[in-house]
Amino acid sequence: MIAVIADDLSGAAEIAGIALRFELSVEIAFEVNENTTADVLIISTDTRSMDVAAAINMTEVVVTNLIKLNPAWIYKKIDSVLSGHVFAEIQTQLAICKNKAVFIIPANPSMGRTIINGHYYIQDVPIHLTGFASDPEFAINNSLVKTFLRQESEMIDVKSIADGIPLNGIAIAEAASMNDMYAWAKMSIGSSVLLAGAGDFFQAILLEKYIEKNLGINTDISIESTTNQLLVVGTN
Repeated sequence: MIAVIADDLSGAAEIAGIALRFELSVEIAFEVNENTTADVLIISTDTRSMDVAAAINMTEVVVTNLIKLNPAWIYKKIDSVLSGHVFAEIQTQLAICKNKAVFIIPANPSMGRTIINGHYYIQDVPIHLTGFASDPEFAINNSLVKTFLRQESEMIDVKSIADGIPLNGIAIAEAASMNDMYAWAKMSIGSSVLLAGAGDFFQAILLEKYIEKNLGINTDISIESTTNQLLVVGTN
């Protein structure tokens, strides 16, 4: 079983959609189901909407319970622009899982979100010159990606593909294209580091082990006006 911790429901739904394209069975839950039979168990913690203390506490509970299920690996799904309490949650998970390093790939090249020479771009525009500069909770005032974690920049490295996977500490990966993402995935498989990132990195990792199916478009969908519906919509 693959376990995923997502900090909001739309992120959990995005990961679920990716897993379904590989014909893996999926369960999305708000707490760990010890009786799950899913290939991919996704826990939506909603920690992005909490204060940092509550986010740390929730992360402790979820990670501790997931470890009891002995998953093949735990993926930390984060926002592609590192919104939320990413650093605090990763530090918490590191302490419980006893990993020595964490490797973060927040870029989503398939959506035009890239990291080049340490700077984050949205459709080739530096991110601080886009609408993310006026985010009401996690405003971004420069494009240097290591500052997005809101910690001392000396604590965080930015790695190119030539640098390889880090053995210690916290590192953010550069990725200018999906080919970069596939290269990182090849290096990540079998490593002992904690893996965190957005949807593209998760998809690239699955491609190393599974075959992605072309499921086509399902047009046989009807919505009854008297039935309650939940629509989960991402930022793209």
